[in-house]
Amino acid sequence: MKDNNGSGDETVRLIVDMAFRSQFELARPTSTYSDLTASLPSIFVGSEQKLMEIICLVCLANSINNFLKTTQRWNLDLIVLFSYCQI
Repeated sequence: MKDNNGSGDETVRLIVDMAFRSQFELARPTSTYSDLTASLPSIFVGSEQKLMEIICLVCLANSINNFLKTTQRWNLDLIVLFSYCQI
């Protein structure tokens, strides 16, 4: 796909996931996490950057919920989040 933001010939790769929302299902989600994942589209079509933004947001929300529920696992969740999301 061509980028129409004035840069001319720059090509943007699009990612298509036909079961996007199901990728975030958990065995025992909190109500907040369930609400967040319910707001995700069932089919995702977008750039790699947009995909990473959504993944980081969901991982961050899950890490915060885990931190609030138990203090034993929060360090591991945040290490995984920071290593993948680079925030």
